[in-house]
Amino acid sequence: SEPREQLNLALNSSWLAEVKIGNFVNIEQIYAPRTIIRQLKSLKFKPEQKVQLVSKSASGSVVVNINNSLIGMGAEIARRVVVTFVDEEK
Repeated sequence: SEPREQLNLALNSSWLAEVKIGNFVNIEQIYAPRTIIRQLKSLKFKPEQKVQLVSKSASGSVVVNINNSLIGMGAEIARRVVVTFVDEEK
């Protein structure tokens, strides 16, 4: 198994790549190059945004639903997004 990055995640936090399909999460932080963060923000994928994990591949790439828009991202980025779990109520 690959080494986990040495960040102190809060108890209810996780990496996006580790979230189960169907779970709702809040994006907390994105640890990626600025160009990737800018691209994600243009798709409304940014901190304090609530998303739902729609699907996940064996390699770790994910698809999330943000306000009825589907956004896919590779495993490398999904492993750099810190999320916290939220209730499904809006």
